[in-house]
Amino acid sequence: MNKKQIIEGNLLIADYMGVDYSKYHQSWDWLIPVLQRIKLLRDKRIEEYYDEKIKDDFPLIIAEEIMTLENMSIMSPDITVCFESCVEIIKWYNTINKK
Repeated sequence: MNKKQIIEGNLLIADYMGVDYSKYHQSWDWLIPVLQRIKLLRDKRIEEYYDEKIKDDFPLIIAEEIMTLENMSIMSPDITVCFESCVEIIKWYNTINKK
């Protein structure tokens, strides 16, 4: 990632987390809460699907996509890979929620 992409990624994550800009790409202390929030989103969507609160497969598709991206990031001890995966999850999630 170049410097512009890193700044844009940090701004995207900060907006998702509802906080001011931070250096998510440099600190596990900042990035781990992002992963935790993504996991909570996934778990909520799966729970809604199986509780039949939602009647279509849309939440399950979201959960599957998030799990795929999570697995890619969690399997890597490299903070850069994890940061990039979080950015992609949030971009994807924002796109889905605009529909």
